[in-house]
Amino acid sequence: MDRILKEIDLKYLDSLIMNVKRKRFKYSIIDETSTEIVYLRTLSSLSFDIHKCGLMGDFRRQKYKIKIQANLRKGTKNYLRIINLNNKAKKIESFVNGVVDVLFLAFYEDDIRYLFPFSSNGNPYPTYIYVTRYKEGMVLEEYMVQSNQIIYEKYNKQDEIKTLYFRVNYVPNGKHKILDYEKGVFENNSFINYTLLEYRSWLDELSE
Repeated sequence: MDRILKEIDLKYLDSLIMNVKRKRFKYSIIDETSTEIVYLRTLSSLSFDIHKCGLMGDFRRQKYKIKIQANLRKGTKNYLRIINLNNKAKKIESFVNGVVDVLFLAFYEDDIRYLFPFSSNGNPYPTYIYVTRYKEGMVLEEYMVQSNQIIYEKYNKQDEIKTLYFRVNYVPNGKHKILDYEKGVFENNSFINYTLLEYRSWLDELSE
């Protein structure tokens, strides 16, 4: 992992973790009047990717043929209920077996969207905070922060079709700071394709 550590700006990742920790977003009741409500089916294999806005999230939803719907099929028990206002998500409720398991309230700051997790009674919920940074409508970076961990993704658009992708799972105070690391390339031409270029995990060190 030594080479990989040299490629990653750990100080930048540390600053992202600290910035999220400093946010003090409080629970509030969202007035659903004049909002648009849509739905997304969920699968256990998509538990984290379902909230992502970048190409990896799009690719994973494409793989499982999951699309935003105005209505759900009768009997659906695992899904997201998304409350949008002015084409922006305000609240996302995650239903598991027909009951709200966790809900996310959205907070927008400049070109960044935060999703803060709460239980249905308004208490903070122990799961990842999702952060997405945009530029001119495109996702530049996206990351999940929980306690002392960040799963960071970066997109570098090369042309109209090709986008380079980078992901790292970083635990600053862990025995293994980098749990895993991935590089790949997306090609988006009416259908999203992903090619993995490199993958390493801390387990690789045990076999070296």
